[in-house]
Amino acid sequence: MRHPPLLLLVLWLGATLCSSVTAADKWLFGETENFEISSNASERRTKLIIEDLQLVQAVFKQLNPALSGATSRRLRVVICKDDKTMDTIAPLYNEKPKKLGGMFSRDYEGGYILINLEGDFEQSKTIVYHEFVHFLVNKRKVRLPAWLSEGLAEVFSTIEPSGRKKVVIGNPPYGNVNVLLDRKMIPLDRLFRISHASSEYNSDDHGRGVFYAQSWALVHYFMFGNTDLPKDAYKRFVSVILKEHYLTEERFIEIFGIDYKEMEKRLDRYIRSGRYYMSKPDRPEIEGTDDLDLRAGESGEENLVIGSIRLSTRGASAGAGYILSAYRELPDSADAAAYMGYLNYRNENFEEADRYLSEAIERGSSSPATYLWSAIAKFRTLNPLGSVDQRNLDLKTTVKLMRLLFKARELGESRPELYVTIGRVWNNSTETLTEGNLRVLFEGSRLHRDDAQIGFYLALLVNRVGDQENAKLLIDHYLSMDLKTGERKNFEWLIDFMEQEG
Repeated sequence: MRHPPLLLLVLWLGATLCSSVTAADKWLFGETENFEISSNASERRTKLIIEDLQLVQAVFKQLNPALSGATSRRLRVVICKDDKTMDTIAPLYNEKPKKLGGMFSRDYEGGYILINLEGDFEQSKTIVYHEFVHFLVNKRKVRLPAWLSEGLAEVFSTIEPSGRKKVVIGNPPYGNVNVLLDRKMIPLDRLFRISHASSEYNSDDHGRGVFYAQSWALVHYFMFGNTDLPKDAYKRFVSVILKEHYLTEERFIEIFGIDYKEMEKRLDRYIRSGRYYMSKPDRPEIEGTDDLDLRAGESGEENLVIGSIRLSTRGASAGAGYILSAYRELPDSADAAAYMGYLNYRNENFEEADRYLSEAIERGSSSPATYLWSAIAKFRTLNPLGSVDQRNLDLKTTVKLMRLLFKARELGESRPELYVTIGRVWNNSTETLTEGNLRVLFEGSRLHRDDAQIGFYLALLVNRVGDQENAKLLIDHYLSMDLKTGERKNFEWLIDFMEQEG
């Protein structure tokens, strides 16, 4: 077995004592079609939580079938039986663990949910459900406008069972109504153009401001309060968004029969009326957990869970000891090798990261993230500074990297990092580029319409194949968006580069 680098060995020695804290806990592990489950709670409580998540998924699919999809990727659900366990993995604030009932976050492998059964999960679950809805939409591999994505997540964040046969959808999330009563709404022509890079989305009151509250109110009105709109207008609207990816005012009038100004008036009346209609559909059938097999964890699996979460919530030094212990105790685990790779990548030890991620693949990893980050680590080893103008990838290296990236895509990977890395590899390759090579980048730009990095590499490579006219159109499109300073400078550099080329 390869010895870990000295830096990680020191971190491991410092964390070994901590990694034994949970050794006495009984951890359970299991899988369903949609979830990877890790829990040190009782089997009964664990299954009840999974049933709650399955209910949210079933209700969302019932009311939004066009937005629900399936991929091979599962969501990780980590259930903590008490505050002591949650304190081991929760993010820190003023050097102390945050007191959380639950949270949703992402790491190298994708999304995960943390749930604390001793904490106030009833207060936290709206946040968990909100992010869970984003996960459900992302499984469909569609990129919705920011307002629609957040509005749907807010509407479905307050799902509640009603007896044994019904569910209630549409309770206003805490504070949204008051925000809209106290502050001026955003004009719809602006609301519909807000992206994840816009100031309204990234304001100090992110998640609590007018953008979130108004997005909730508009989706709520479309779904439940639209008695004065054409029948099935919401369904038609979603269909247009999925096909055309954006909405002009002319198209809006065609669907809803009114213009933006009239919709703003009706939405304002709806908010001020104090009557927010709710849906109470029959409780849908869910998979159930009677047949869910929860097995006792092997030695080392609990350390891998804790280490992987701490790597995400607290950084490399906090996760190192647990991950190293897991790697030592699980010599056949692809996940343990992969997290050794992520740990080294986090510390910018790209060559070591490449070795461990390659080992994870050799151990039979079926995780799309393993293939993606293996390609990224190899690329960073060859081009550590991320230089745009360094052509140092020959045919053999280009093919090796592309095989990894396309394998990740085949397994369900669709995050922006996939498409950005494909763009970087082609840009740094010595091989002749064709228009056919760019199809997957156009796919990425459709999935992530406001991702400026994908747009930059797409425009750069379209210019490289000799289509300067369309490269300029792409640049103009992205420069019309709300961009961060560094992103805008990238496109301005590309304009200068193209002018120098003539």
